[in-house]
Amino acid sequence: MASSLTHRQPVAFGERSVLNLTDLGILFGLFLAVLYAMDPFVIYIDKRTVFKHFHLILIFPFFVLAWFGARLNTARSAFIPISPICWPLMLLAVWILAGAMYARFHYKIVETFLIMGAYMLVTAGTARFIADHRDPVRLLNAYLGLVVGAVVIGAFWQAGYLRTWSRFHEMEQLTVPLAVFMFVRAKTTTGRVAAVIAMLGLMLLVIKNTSFLVTGIALAYLWWCFVRPQLGKKQALGRMLHFYLLAVLGVLLVAGYAAIKLLKHDALPDGNPKYRLFTYERTWADFTQSPIWGKSFSGAGAEQFGLFQVGSSTQILPSHSDLLDILGQGGLIGMSLFVFAVWRIARYVYANFRDRRPGFLSNTIEAHFHWLAVSCLAAIPVVAFNPIMLQPGKAFLLWMNLGIVLGIAIRCRVDREAENKK
Repeated sequence: MASSLTHRQPVAFGERSVLNLTDLGILFGLFLAVLYAMDPFVIYIDKRTVFKHFHLILIFPFFVLAWFGARLNTARSAFIPISPICWPLMLLAVWILAGAMYARFHYKIVETFLIMGAYMLVTAGTARFIADHRDPVRLLNAYLGLVVGAVVIGAFWQAGYLRTWSRFHEMEQLTVPLAVFMFVRAKTTTGRVAAVIAMLGLMLLVIKNTSFLVTGIALAYLWWCFVRPQLGKKQALGRMLHFYLLAVLGVLLVAGYAAIKLLKHDALPDGNPKYRLFTYERTWADFTQSPIWGKSFSGAGAEQFGLFQVGSSTQILPSHSDLLDILGQGGLIGMSLFVFAVWRIARYVYANFRDRRPGFLSNTIEAHFHWLAVSCLAAIPVVAFNPIMLQPGKAFLLWMNLGIVLGIAIRCRVDREAENKK
């Protein structure tokens, strides 16, 4: 039954396929996650207890179904297990879940770190699904379409509010890198310039301090992957002129940002430093009280904020830093495990995508890889200053994006090993 639902007939690994039942189920879960995370219609469905985890509950059975179907497919390629790559992340997730359950049932804490731990497991499931898929390009195109649609709807909605509230708050790591897909797919210099302009437009649409950081990361990534390799073909004078122009552009951008901040304080966001410093100090105090293992994630994910009244429906608020939460709740052990997990996955992805066989991945798949890889890199400053991992929709997309790039890297590894055996 599982085989008939996921693979209608034995096919060669990599053969192009249409969206099947598991694809549609996972796509619906992605639709809900994008709806929760970006909330283009401003309905706050992720705040409703009945619905907030529905996308996660929905998608895991389809992951299991796809896994059984892939195992039963006799024509499938070599199997590369996920656990040797993701075991530090999975171990951290189990630790967080255990601490959160203890906090919920022993201390009766409602706002635990359950979301942070549960959604980390999405990475392994997604990587397995993408790695085993016959051809994930249609699914990834549909995912891209969902994000673009949410951006367009959110932009029109935001225009009605005259930018008094950003519909893309805490989603800049997903919104701004959309232009990377355009850049990679562009076949002309004009197309690539248009993609960079679109990126700057998306940056201004988000209009958050972290959106400037995300744009800087995206531009640096594009330079490293697409411009730097071409510099070797230029003469020394051309290379020197290139770096000189980059330095001038960097100075102009920094000077322009500083001038706007100095001359018109309300033109750019201030990041609410008074609130953040207060919550950061409180989270840092948790770390200093138990620097080795913290509270083992048995503390509260959100606490009463009493310094002043904030523009929110509640005063029970998170620290606004996922990285500080991991440090405060998991101590040095928790932070070391997190850093090691991310480094291990990043190293695997970089090495296998770099060494992929020429022509194995289509231009579309490579474009998806690059925009999602930028999204993962850009998520680092975003989670450093926002509680992304404590929100169901945003946490889901964060870890799913990492799973997709890992799955594509595994596909490259499988193809290379199969080619070497010929």
